Amino acid sequence: MMNSAFGTLVSKIKYNQCVMIGHPLSGKKSLMQHYQLCPDEFSYYKSLKFNIWDLFNKEAPIMQYFFTNIKAVIIVFDVQNLNSDLLLKLSNYEELQNAPFLILINKVDQIAEPVLNEIIQMLETGQIKQKWRIQMCSAKTGLGVWEGLDWLDKNL
Repeated sequence: MMNSAFGTLVSKIKYNQCVMIGHPLSGKKSLMQHYQLCPDEFSYYKSLKFNIWDLFNKEAPIMQYFFTNIKAVIIVFDVQNLNSDLLLKLSNYEELQNAPFLILINKVDQIAEPVLNEIIQMLETGQIKQKWRIQMCSAKTGLGVWEGLDWLDKNL
């Protein structure tokens, strides 16, 4: 009886489907380890249900099918490789028009002092219509890794 009640309670919790995307070697796996998330499986944090995909190399027409029912997007960048192409490409998918974008700038522990204004210009965030936030972080040290998820959870 108790297991049945617990199962019913868990099934009534509404989770928001979230995807984490980034260039190879941007630190997605390191972030997953810090968050204690398992690759290729669903993991949970507050109202977020994560699935982490390495979709960067997929063809654009194929990618849109992965975005059905996605409510939030996490894009991971290596602070030393800030190419705006991925961000701009994702922001143009109709399926993601209402999804907030959490932009994680990872590996900030490897540079002297990241300058947020320069990063905003490099990523061309003025061109995206979605609600967005840039979060400096380091999967290695833990700096800033939870603040971004908390923002994402509050903005769904």
